[in-house]
Amino acid sequence: MVYFVMGPSGAGKSTYIKKNFPNAIIVDLLECQDKYFLRSDGTYGPITLDGVLASYDDCEELLAKAVKTHFDDDTDIVLEHTLLKDKRRHRYLKAAFNAGAKKVKAICILPTKEQYAKNIASRWRTEDVDGMLDMLDEFEMPQVSENGFCSVDVVTY
Repeated sequence: MVYFVMGPSGAGKSTYIKKNFPNAIIVDLLECQDKYFLRSDGTYGPITLDGVLASYDDCEELLAKAVKTHFDDDTDIVLEHTLLKDKRRHRYLKAAFNAGAKKVKAICILPTKEQYAKNIASRWRTEDVDGMLDMLDEFEMPQVSENGFCSVDVVTY
């Protein structure tokens, strides 16, 4: 089965995946972005549009490759990505189905605002907690559809 685990940055997607999909193939957008933005000293350089778009392409290719490779076995494949907007999801759904996925399940990690504020404060040094909290409001809930997700689960805490 193919799963798209989505939610705002810092919502708890990685923690959820580690707990619920210990043997899955993970395709992580952040790892794709690190190729373009992570410096050798562990800090991030400037985020560029070209780098972001290239990381999306890499992530899409890795997802398709994982689906093709594990088409005939029971290996779970998990795409870890913010996917806040519906329009961002279509390219990955298309890649998964074109590679042979029969079904794709959406799992949305959406903490309460209070919990999300705690997550942000513990993970990042940012003065813009309110700006980060806006990502919860910007999240567009995925829908079950014939050419999309077979089901949508929402995990709140």
